[in-house]
Amino acid sequence: MIKDRCFLVLGGAGLVGAQIVRTIARQIEPERIVVASLFRGEVREFMKEARREFPHIEFVGAWGDVFVRDEFRLDRRRRLLQSRDRRDKL
Repeated sequence: MIKDRCFLVLGGAGLVGAQIVRTIARQIEPERIVVASLFRGEVREFMKEARREFPHIEFVGAWGDVFVRDEFRLDRRRRLLQSRDRRDKL
């Protein structure tokens, strides 16, 4: 039996991730699901749908690139790679 009441779904606003979020919400009914994805708009759009479908679950959105340092998580990859200083910090 799953005891955790909070789940983090990386890529949760994408096609596959959104279905995983819905499955967790439907089958496990946790208190909270954190939906993380690369783009803010994608997260916000999915959060509206999820909150409408599952009003009893708290949904928290997070966005950015989880594979880079926190200071660069909101930057586009092209911008990171164009700057030598930023590339060195990666």
